[in-house]
Amino acid sequence: MRSEYRLAVHYLKLFPALLLLLAIAPALHGQTKQLLDYRSSLAAIQSTPAADLEAQRDAVSQIRAGVELWLKLHPGIKIELKSAPPQPWNSEQILKQVSTLRDTIEAILKEDTGRSFELGVTEISVTAENSALSPITDNIDHTDITNFNAQNITQSVQMLPGVSIDHKSSRNQSGVMIRGFDTRQVGLYLDDIPIYIPYDGYADISRFLSSDISVIEVAKGYSSPLLGPNGLGGAVNIVTRQPEKKLEGDGSFGRGSGGLMDVGFHLGSRWQKFFVRAGMDWLQSDFMPLSGDFQLNALQPTYERIDSHQRDIRYNGRFAFTPNDTDQYVFTYNKQKSDYGDPPYAGNDTTNNKVKYWDWNYWNRDSYYFNSSTKLDDFNTVKVRVFYDIYPNRLDMYNSIAYNSQLGQGSSEYYDHSKGLSAELLNKMFPRHNIGASLFFKGDTHEEHSINVDKKGKVTVEPWRTDSDLLVSIGMQDAMTLTSKLRATLGFSADHMNATAAHDLNKTTNTSVPFACFGEGENGACLLKVWTYNPLASISYAVSKSGTAFFSFAMKSHFPTLKDRYSYKNGQALPNPTLTPEHTRNYDLGYSQVLPFKTIVQVELFRSDVYDAIENATIYVDTNLCTSLKQNPPPYICRQAVNVGDELHQGAEVTLRSNPLRRLSFDANYTFLQRYIDGPPNMLGVFPTGSPKHKTFATAGLQLPYTLLLTATVRYEAGTISTNDSGLVVPASKFATADLGGLITIKGAATVQAGVKNLFDRNYYYQEGFPEAGRTWYFKTGYRF
Repeated sequence: MRSEYRLAVHYLKLFPALLLLLAIAPALHGQTKQLLDYRSSLAAIQSTPAADLEAQRDAVSQIRAGVELWLKLHPGIKIELKSAPPQPWNSEQILKQVSTLRDTIEAILKEDTGRSFELGVTEISVTAENSALSPITDNIDHTDITNFNAQNITQSVQMLPGVSIDHKSSRNQSGVMIRGFDTRQVGLYLDDIPIYIPYDGYADISRFLSSDISVIEVAKGYSSPLLGPNGLGGAVNIVTRQPEKKLEGDGSFGRGSGGLMDVGFHLGSRWQKFFVRAGMDWLQSDFMPLSGDFQLNALQPTYERIDSHQRDIRYNGRFAFTPNDTDQYVFTYNKQKSDYGDPPYAGNDTTNNKVKYWDWNYWNRDSYYFNSSTKLDDFNTVKVRVFYDIYPNRLDMYNSIAYNSQLGQGSSEYYDHSKGLSAELLNKMFPRHNIGASLFFKGDTHEEHSINVDKKGKVTVEPWRTDSDLLVSIGMQDAMTLTSKLRATLGFSADHMNATAAHDLNKTTNTSVPFACFGEGENGACLLKVWTYNPLASISYAVSKSGTAFFSFAMKSHFPTLKDRYSYKNGQALPNPTLTPEHTRNYDLGYSQVLPFKTIVQVELFRSDVYDAIENATIYVDTNLCTSLKQNPPPYICRQAVNVGDELHQGAEVTLRSNPLRRLSFDANYTFLQRYIDGPPNMLGVFPTGSPKHKTFATAGLQLPYTLLLTATVRYEAGTISTNDSGLVVPASKFATADLGGLITIKGAATVQAGVKNLFDRNYYYQEGFPEAGRTWYFKTGYRF
């Protein structure tokens, strides 16, 4: 404990020195969404009848104040906003201001080399949309992703307050965690299209490469009711880029530790009535280097992490028809191909007889989606999204560290797919209201089978089994401008889950059979049919030209996944088809203030009361139903997903952004999170795992002459607990890491980038026995035209 305390103190002493040396360059800082909101509002005001224009005076004034503040906080953008005549403005002056503001916003957007795909940007949160004076938004943009060499979504989102990584170390996968809610409880979207895997609600975000990402938007607690179901703790929307010029593109090539190779190429073209874009990204490495402080053992005898290879390839293409300034019809295709290792347990428990030698033979994704926006008249716009996603993957299991024999093991193959559509009607008929209504359908199907190999080499191929759900959501939202300083949002969604199929394996006959449950119908009570209802509200008040207070409340729900209800988890758990949805009441109170020296600070207090929470608990049974757990009789131990009772997530976030000097800027955030689980006394093995109690992330840097940009980050996490392979609670590391990097731009087109991550080679882990990477280096070149 004392050594960990000294480590934290050491970093606190070191950090001020890093601040004086390094900072990130002035950048757009992920504000595209806010600018698009301004532009949309101005377009609606411009079409207002002349007799009603003066009622829009306060709204235009507020947007102007927001744009002025935006430019002040982004000194690297060489765009000026023309001065305005003194108030009060008449109708003609209001129209002129609207035109000036629209021209200024368009000029800013054209400066953005990572311009967002507009139909993929959505109103998922409330803070920025409801406060023109709140320049801090919970997102990270293409510039920061590039400057910090964040190669995938995992490395990108960890920079944000309230957001941590949902580490599944024993599976070598990772997801996003928002204020203690894990990936399955958070809506995950790509260009507004849901991308979580139907079976378990997860998506391995480390497989999603980031070089073609424009912005990653995060909503915490409150997320738009127009998105669809299952956003219990918030939502994450990954928005890709779109072209702005007749011909543009970029390419990059990089190398790094562990045989890392990082290659990308993207090409786009925009014309008057269409645009196209295509790209390819390839990231692979041979192994993950371990820290020199890691204690080698029989399970990990070298500093090259066993079975830690990875290869991720992504191809994408997009074609858009844009017949006029308001309508767009866009088709997109994405293909991801991944194969990667799953490093085995390498901890201190040398008697652990549960060491798994797994390898992901393939983890692929094919996605086809269509986005459209059609302006029906001066007040109504309809948006439609249609999507079809396929998630085939295969897990191979071996019996030794040699990874050359499957005797006594086997393979599992999965073929998940989702198809659906959603439609939104956006109405701006009433001057102070932006009204939205949505209808969402999604069909989820999971197919799986196993190939079992006994210890004599006999192969048994199980039949494919199918589970499926149909999800429906109806949502409404009204964003109201009550006065020039006061805004509010009211929303509601009704979500429905209809389980349409559930199949089990009859081991005696090796056939697929309907899941056996008590009740009516072919599958009885196994086919859950349930509605949930989710009201939401938010309010923000501009206390002054430089300060905004905001509050939000959201009741949210999450349906139990197919895995929660039907999985035996390789013989270690019992299914629970009668699980009910979990619910939460999310509260958020915050204040954002602009300070001298181009500095902004935002403070948020949050609380989530979860009831009917779904957790994996230890249960006792009279017969040994969990056959893979070799136990002495009785009672026998199993795991099962159950509604444990109540959970409490509460804490605070502090975010600071500063541009005190033209060449110097600094970003920092701190999150404090407490979680409690209050289940029945006999509910064993349930702990609030995976989320740090304390998390700090800070970036600093300096723009030097000759277009040299130096960057630095410091990250500190403490208070995370996890379970080891034996099911025992083991605290994760308390650790602090530092990264340094540099990027030089040559003639505005070519770049050379290099850096070191985990500079001090710290040895740390999120789950005992699964160490993270030690010190690594990278070198990358790029060219943009």
